[in-house]
Amino acid sequence: PLFDALSDIEVLAIFAEPDSEKRRTAHELVQAEFSRISGKTAEDEWLKYLHEGYLADSAAAVIESPTISQGPVTLNGSAAAKDNLEVIFARDLSVDDGRFANNGWCQEVPDPITKIVWDNVISVSRKTAEELGLENGKVATVSLGGKPPVEGAIWVQPGQADNTLSLPLGYGRRGQLRIASFKYEGSGPKVGGFDAYKIRPETNTNFSSGGKITGTDKEYPISSTQEHWSMEGRAIVRETTMSDKTLQPYFKALAEEEEYQGPEDEKTVFPKNMGIKSHAIDKGEIYEHPYREKPELASDMHQWGMSVDLGACMGCNACVVACQSENNIPIVGKEQVAKGREMHWMRIDRYYTGRNHIVDPAHPDSTSRPQTAGDDEQHLEDWIDDPQVVNQPMSCQHCESAPCESVCPVNATVHDEEGLNVMAYNRCVGTRYCSNNCAWKVRRFNYFDYHKRPLEDLYDSAVVNPSILFDWLESREKPSRDEDEWDLLKLVKNPQVSVRMRGVMEKCTYCVQRIEAAKIKKKMAAGGGSVAHGDVQVTDRDGLLAACQQACAAEAITFGNLLDKDSAVVAEKASPLTYEVMGYLDTHPRTTYHGRVRNPNPDMPDAYDKPFSYTEYHPDEHGHEGHDHDHDGHGAGDKDGH
Repeated sequence: PLFDALSDIEVLAIFAEPDSEKRRTAHELVQAEFSRISGKTAEDEWLKYLHEGYLADSAAAVIESPTISQGPVTLNGSAAAKDNLEVIFARDLSVDDGRFANNGWCQEVPDPITKIVWDNVISVSRKTAEELGLENGKVATVSLGGKPPVEGAIWVQPGQADNTLSLPLGYGRRGQLRIASFKYEGSGPKVGGFDAYKIRPETNTNFSSGGKITGTDKEYPISSTQEHWSMEGRAIVRETTMSDKTLQPYFKALAEEEEYQGPEDEKTVFPKNMGIKSHAIDKGEIYEHPYREKPELASDMHQWGMSVDLGACMGCNACVVACQSENNIPIVGKEQVAKGREMHWMRIDRYYTGRNHIVDPAHPDSTSRPQTAGDDEQHLEDWIDDPQVVNQPMSCQHCESAPCESVCPVNATVHDEEGLNVMAYNRCVGTRYCSNNCAWKVRRFNYFDYHKRPLEDLYDSAVVNPSILFDWLESREKPSRDEDEWDLLKLVKNPQVSVRMRGVMEKCTYCVQRIEAAKIKKKMAAGGGSVAHGDVQVTDRDGLLAACQQACAAEAITFGNLLDKDSAVVAEKASPLTYEVMGYLDTHPRTTYHGRVRNPNPDMPDAYDKPFSYTEYHPDEHGHEGHDHDHDGHGAGDKDGH
């Protein structure tokens, strides 16, 4: 193992044999146990056992457990109230119970719901925060059961039950851990969060009543990768319900009902799919695909594409970490994330939609798109009390008519013959024009040498810290990291993928290294050097998987060759629920999405015919989405009002 670490069995042996002068290796321990069980001490008997992997008559005796009669279980505790809060303790979704606190990938992957990195927070509902005078981002003190209180930052969480506090475990590490407990120098934020174990009771370890919280005026910097909660009425994530007769009213409405109805000579490409009204004369596509002029350049064997099923995606972030591992994507630290400089090629956008999040409160009769509060005030809106949540994986769309390609002054981002939007890293001069022109905001720029420098040394240079220059003059061969640390970093990297340094733009490549490896393997199987590179076609049967696709437990991501008519990605794209995010731009993205289908129980009192996101986009239908249940002031008489 790395660093001469001990295995599990060796650690247990230390406790089992504390007085032993000689520490036995795991191999010696297992062989000794074999000799004790079998009564065979000869070396050849041990080798025979290793070869066969089986020892006759070595099974443990079967023990019959007694029958236990247990009566009904009762929960002790009074009803939750603002002066008697219920405190929930949960293992953090990133660092678990703290065991992964020194793992930079886990620290920087956003929480699936809050999208917070490098920290834990005290989450409360909007109503509870309002009643107790708690402010989002301010520090509060939580006490429980007479134990010393803990301090943490407040986070108003949509959908959380009133009079409850949620305290994630696993943070607040105080050891000398390189990732989990380092501090930025100067005025930068401290990394680590708070230690919720301090007030966790010995019994009822998952939740306990009797909690109290007191707000303070102290502020705590929280880094979140997605500060906005709402789609603001835009059809970014599209949903429908099983109960609807057509199964796809959302998609049909966007394609037909909202098509621009003005004069034909004023109709543009923009109304397509989204219903955006524009009066500019249609001059065709904004960004011209080079294959339109020279179609012979396009490959007739491979054209790659991806489909993402939003109904299957649960926002677990497995694809985010898999992409980071596969493509040598660095961590940047809490301070850089706060500046919007995270490097993840794949992100999971999380949106909340609400039943009452429909119209501008100042104009209740308006049928325009909803006017929402800014990001700093959205936690004050009452629609977040009972939201629906949707997740959407987002990476480079590999547009056929890519807006990023047309603005790069050095052709660092170009289209290849197989439909990939590729990067030539050694051409990139860092203008960032491509990032500015990307409507999906999926390009990442290396502001620092994240791969080379420790996070706490990102700002260290001879200009701000002259001692660095003097150290370099004294020992010019001195590395920026210790030698054993460099060895570890080398093991982390994928040798099939370039390591990008400061000043270079990067993004999703559809795992081009895996594509090329699959083509080489197929070529070798077909005859090696006697077969031309363009004469073999990679299909689903060859096992090609993108890293995100391979890691997705829900199989929400499908990737493959669009010219293979039997491929799964072709079948996915043929679904009537398939759509393009911001397809009205007519950039023809190769990544498409399969709309989410909800299946609400029609017998529930809060049942709905259409998802909240549908009525957000169609404000004129607000109040008419319900069944014959009287809720939110909309009774049975409103059902057929539209």
